[in-house]
Amino acid sequence: MQFKSPKPHVQSRHKRPTSQFKSPGRKSAATQFKSPGPRVQYRTKRSRSQFKLPVPIMRSSISAPGAHAMSSALMTMPAELQTIIEQPTLPLPTINVQTQASPQSAQALTQSSPTDLPVDETTKSTSTGIDYRLVWIMAVACGLSTGNLIYAQPLLAQMGRSFLVSANAIGLTATLAQLGYALGLIFIVPLGEKYNQRRLIVLLLAAVTIALVEMAVAPTVALLAIGSCAVGLTSVIPELIIPFAASLALPKERGRVVGTVLCGLFVGTPLAAVLSGFVGQYLGWRAMYWIAAGIMIALAIVLHFMLPNNHSARKTTVSYPQLLGSLWKLLRSEPVLQEISVLGVLVYGSFNAFWVTLSFILARAPYHYGSEVAGLFSLVGIAGALIALFVGKCADHRDARFANGAALVVTLLAFAVIWFAGQWLIGLIIGAILLDVGVQSHQVANEARLYTLQSTAWTRLNTTYIFLYCIGGSLGSVLGPLSWRIAKQNGVYGAASLMLIAALGFYVIHYKRIRQWRKSQNR
Repeated sequence: MQFKSPKPHVQSRHKRPTSQFKSPGRKSAATQFKSPGPRVQYRTKRSRSQFKLPVPIMRSSISAPGAHAMSSALMTMPAELQTIIEQPTLPLPTINVQTQASPQSAQALTQSSPTDLPVDETTKSTSTGIDYRLVWIMAVACGLSTGNLIYAQPLLAQMGRSFLVSANAIGLTATLAQLGYALGLIFIVPLGEKYNQRRLIVLLLAAVTIALVEMAVAPTVALLAIGSCAVGLTSVIPELIIPFAASLALPKERGRVVGTVLCGLFVGTPLAAVLSGFVGQYLGWRAMYWIAAGIMIALAIVLHFMLPNNHSARKTTVSYPQLLGSLWKLLRSEPVLQEISVLGVLVYGSFNAFWVTLSFILARAPYHYGSEVAGLFSLVGIAGALIALFVGKCADHRDARFANGAALVVTLLAFAVIWFAGQWLIGLIIGAILLDVGVQSHQVANEARLYTLQSTAWTRLNTTYIFLYCIGGSLGSVLGPLSWRIAKQNGVYGAASLMLIAALGFYVIHYKRIRQWRKSQNR
């Protein structure tokens, strides 16, 4: 390696002529350092006012004669050039780094945990979790699709007059809607673990649109009842959306996401009743179902473009009968699922026992109110929906089982307020608000605990829990009128309070088993 020293110039160091340093060889401005490891390449464009220098290729293993020749050459060079060569990591405008990864590291990058959800290009989530705008879209979708089950409640009297049938006969349509919903939970919702969830949700929205149109044009009460059952069967969309949202969220934000989606569900229920009442009053009951069909079409279009297209590795390959048979196995093997299911049955049963008899309570002294006031009472559910956001955030930072216990206490306190201050309207309103806050907080805490279990079975876990939850509501719908027939409002309040006391007792007794289960999970 030889370096040609330039002729001396008496000149300022900062202004070098173009010919001060001249390369005898190649005129490339690239400076390369090659080593046996990763290749690092530095490129820069130098102006004419800068020097041009051939840079030697250095290797990590240099022979002794080569090292001696290099040190001699450095001693004969000007100070500026020695500084440049001895410090090759000068800051340059463009740096290209090329590395060759080992086969082991490449394999580690391509492999992922079976519990990690693959991120699709169409997802609205990032490395920090699901986009909160998508969460609110899911919440609105839950509220709108749940409304399909609620629209009929304020319209039953109009329907009965339209078909000239009794209240009991037209009431069968509402019962068939609930039956259809239960069948959808068992036979449709588990398919979310086998097929693409976005496609399944959009198909259900198309099916419920057809069922709503059938109800809008039904010429007989028999076809109306069939359409009502079909609406219930295809309105299980929230039970697909909630596990889907939980799967897209990070563990640290999963409680908040679930609480937000449930908030839309809780708000949609009372608003659907109010909307249905006003539309039925001014446009007729058939108009409400035409409007609902239009809403479902618009919702299907929005969700088709906004929901992630989840081609997940978590999708199960088991057959459909095996998928249904696993529901009972999950209930037997998961202590948390057993606890929240029992609590859900008792809490929702006490809740329904109050609400199905509220119109009877308001019709008696000292109130003497009609059914329109009973319908407005459903708006207090919005307060519970707002609390659901707070409970969901708390579940991310604290034990969600603690929120279960607090919600049980609040629900029991609500019945105490209603029982002892219910003779005044303000006391009844405060008690109803506390009841909604307690029950809906309990529901959010249950869902948050549910999504801490095995992620590959979230849809089936949710199916099992919600099915038993609906059974609890049906139990309350039976016990409420029965208790009213025996002891009026005192019977209703007493039966509901006994159910909540039983729930608290089970909550305390079951703690030992939950603690043992947690220890076994931490091993």
